[in-house]
Amino acid sequence: MKSGLRLAVLPLAALLALSCASKPPTPEPTPPAVTEPTVTPTPTPVPPPAQPAEDLDKPKAVALKAEVLAQRKHIFDLGVPEVLPDDWAKADEAYVSGVKALDAGNSKGALELLGGAGKLFTELLPKGVTALADRARSQADEWKAQDLKAGAQTDSPERFAAGEAAYASAEAAYASADREPSIGEWKRARALYELTLKHQRALGLESLVAEKGFAPADKGNADTALARLADEKNLFDSGGGKTLDAVSKGIDLLDEVVLRLNLVTRKGQENLAIAARTRSGDAEQKSKDLKAEVAVKDGWTKAKEVDASAASLFSSEHFEEAQAGYTQAAELFEAVAAEAQAKRDSAIAAMKAADEAQAQSLAKAQAADQGPAPAGTN
Repeated sequence: MKSGLRLAVLPLAALLALSCASKPPTPEPTPPAVTEPTVTPTPTPVPPPAQPAEDLDKPKAVALKAEVLAQRKHIFDLGVPEVLPDDWAKADEAYVSGVKALDAGNSKGALELLGGAGKLFTELLPKGVTALADRARSQADEWKAQDLKAGAQTDSPERFAAGEAAYASAEAAYASADREPSIGEWKRARALYELTLKHQRALGLESLVAEKGFAPADKGNADTALARLADEKNLFDSGGGKTLDAVSKGIDLLDEVVLRLNLVTRKGQENLAIAARTRSGDAEQKSKDLKAEVAVKDGWTKAKEVDASAASLFSSEHFEEAQAGYTQAAELFEAVAAEAQAKRDSAIAAMKAADEAQAQSLAKAQAADQGPAPAGTN
């Protein structure tokens, strides 16, 4: 039984072997690809930058800079660089150097430089105040002297008195511990003395224009000038002498008054010179009609010289002098004409007398030739 079963199995096995030999072998299945997981490397931690040590001097330097800057500005606004330029330059150089050091991050050096600048400015202030006060007083003295020389204290007493009061106030401030206010008071005194002198000039021109009747020659300027003069009076009467700004406005008004009235006066004088020139020309023509250039040669020559000089002055617009010259020339021509007329009249009279004498002589001769009249005839 066992051998029969073995025989039966063998053919079956052979068949299977043949079947396998006729077909290609089945490949082994490809194992699925294994994707390796992406591993992001952990960055190496970077240590934070080292923090600089805190600059403890910087706030102090910044505060000192502001303090010294305020000193510097005050001294500059006073005008100290004008009177003490070298001292100012030294202090300012120290300040600028300190600012540069601070901007460069050198706070310690800035503290030292700015501290030195502050000390220099502190020493400079009283010296500068004294120098400025002395200069302001000198300027006030100069204007006051001009007032006194011109007699302006008499013609404009209120303004001069205000100047004197400001001057006294300045002296008191100068003698005190704080001299700085004296600068402003002496400046105000100087301005008031200037106002006094210019007010006197304006009043003088106003009087001249009225006396000579010049206003119609330039009515626009004359009217405006008088209006500005009234404005200055109102300003001063309302307390315009109490501040430097107000006094300065008054000076500006008076400058305009003087300018305009000078123009009016100039035009009026030109008109007077023209009138004098016309008079001289008329007198010259009259003298020529009388042949004065021959009859009164020396006087005529002199009159012509004066007239020519006046013409030169007129051409150069020296109208007041030209008027005087033309007036003198007219008087000389008139005198020459009168002398020539007198000589002509004398000559005519002499000729008439000669004619009359000749007529009488002729009559006598004729009578003599006729002999005596017959007796009993009349």
